Amino acid sequence: MSAFIFSQRLRLLAPLALVVLLATAGAAEAAPRTLFRGPAADGITRALRSGELTRAEYALERALALVRPDRARRLFGDVDPVDPREGTPIFRDLAARTSALSPAQRRVAARLLARPTSPNDPFVRYRARASKVCNPRMCFWWVRRTSDAPSLRDGNRNRVPDWVDTTRATFDRVWSTEVGGYRYRAPRSDRSSPSHGPNGKLDIYVADLGALGLYGYCTTDDPKRRIRRYVSAYCVVDDDFARKQFPSGAHGVAALRVTAAHEFFHAVQFAYDWKEDLWLMEGSAAWIEDEVYDGVNDNRQYLAHSPIGKLTFWHALDWYDRNPSNPASLQKYGAWIFFRYLSERYSRDIVRSIWRRADANPRMPNAYSMKATVQAVALQGDDLHDIFDDFGVANLYPDTSYSEGTAYPTPQPTVSLALGTGNSPLSSGPIPMDHLSNDYYRFAPASPTLTSVAFAITLPDAAASPHAQALLEAPDGSVTAYPAAFDGMSGTWNVVVPGFGAAKHVTLVLTNASTRYSCRQGTQLACRGIPLDDTDFSFTATAS
Repeated sequence: MSAFIFSQRLRLLAPLALVVLLATAGAAEAAPRTLFRGPAADGITRALRSGELTRAEYALERALALVRPDRARRLFGDVDPVDPREGTPIFRDLAARTSALSPAQRRVAARLLARPTSPNDPFVRYRARASKVCNPRMCFWWVRRTSDAPSLRDGNRNRVPDWVDTTRATFDRVWSTEVGGYRYRAPRSDRSSPSHGPNGKLDIYVADLGALGLYGYCTTDDPKRRIRRYVSAYCVVDDDFARKQFPSGAHGVAALRVTAAHEFFHAVQFAYDWKEDLWLMEGSAAWIEDEVYDGVNDNRQYLAHSPIGKLTFWHALDWYDRNPSNPASLQKYGAWIFFRYLSERYSRDIVRSIWRRADANPRMPNAYSMKATVQAVALQGDDLHDIFDDFGVANLYPDTSYSEGTAYPTPQPTVSLALGTGNSPLSSGPIPMDHLSNDYYRFAPASPTLTSVAFAITLPDAAASPHAQALLEAPDGSVTAYPAAFDGMSGTWNVVVPGFGAAKHVTLVLTNASTRYSCRQGTQLACRGIPLDDTDFSFTATAS
């Protein structure tokens, strides 16, 4: 089954409904599972889905809604606020789609994409003479009046506000770490940009983005962006990250630090491929926050919408909902846990290896996000399909699988019930399994006299890269893995777990590790493609 449009199906929030189906005598079909139903799509998203807006017009209206929410509500009804980190993908999509707009719409888009120092920018316009201070790599811009002015306190009397000094020092550290220490490509020169201020250095503008609900964003005015996929960037960050504007998540200097790490990494990404898939762009940017500033941990807020989340583990790794009303829109950020897993398994260099293979420079191999990930893992001597199976097991035990895992959530198994000889065998019925997803079914022994539990699992053909294994957790917390083996006679994958009666429980882990797509189909998945191997699994459990 093709399930790339998750919002068309409804996942049961209560696993008990599935338990009842499994516990009935004989065989019973599992309940349908789909996306946690969030609020209804906001007006702009509904207009896109109905065909009222093209994708380019949607990108324009989403950007306009940031600066003119009253206009957006008048035209589209309810319009939802975006996540504070949404500025970069919103403006990236607009910059990438301007050629598909009408001449009048392109003029509006050009104003939205203009720098704060441009008199034409209706989004962040300084409306006052800008000051700047530069180092050999970056320039920092601010104004001394209007609402975009930071605090003008100048404790060291160097004629630069202390907040600008702090911003400069923070970005200096980020550059030194991400480019100097981690060896990523430096942001490209902007000398060819036509806007005010370019001098070949990365420009950072300080403005009151908090009034618009944003921490910061990076975008491009590179005139060559229409003909190539590696471009220069400029960035805008908030002028104080005040708690009153950011009541949840990080604020103050902590917010500045992770925003600088995150947004600067977007400027780095633009030097590789500014049109890369968002799960890779945002997932790796959220990952690097914790690498550069390990003590802030603001990215943990996205784990509830990730492959390790209690109720989101079964979503495809590269999927998210473009509707800002739905919490699933945050899953492109929650994908950072996968890069955390890879970097702890190998080293943080694995993420740079992925970006190197996603490089759009014509002298380099340009693989889309998932293909680049497959290639980077292969260079480590491993197969991504096997690694994703291991990833699913690691997420079930984050406290022992990750260096900071005691602070991470744990997936909530789809089923947890006692299994004994009186109600076995139990059949799951068809289980929809989407590409790059895991699922968990947990069974406790109904009696200590049980000697084993056996699973007969029906998996799709090899194209879906299916995996199954059973994990026995002993009362002392130790875990033993039993991988399923294919039985050519029955056509099923079988696994027998001994010592079931003395176990705390046994968890069956199912994995669809497929990375196959039909690309360029207009989705928000990897390569804008449709997955080829979203399909059904099933199993029968028998205790003896």
